[in-house]
Amino acid sequence: MATIVERQARGKSVYGVRIRVKGHQLLTATFERLTDAKTWATRQEAAISEFRANPGSAARRRTLSDALERYRQEVLPHK
Repeated sequence: MATIVERQARGKSVYGVRIRVKGHQLLTATFERLTDAKTWATRQEAAISEFRANPGSAARRRTLSDALERYRQEVLPHK
């Protein structure tokens, strides 16, 4: 799930975190301390597993049928 990679930036070590979970958006962040990176990764993974951190979830609940019905009600009367 989470991948932490150490990089050099301006002569200092920084830690890049990438979290990839199927069905969720890629989450990335950069930290100066490894402990901060691990803490963030753990919290984000917990949130994902509880379905709290899914920015696209509202869009997935809407169907094409919903969109067509809304179009019929809001757009077609003005044409």
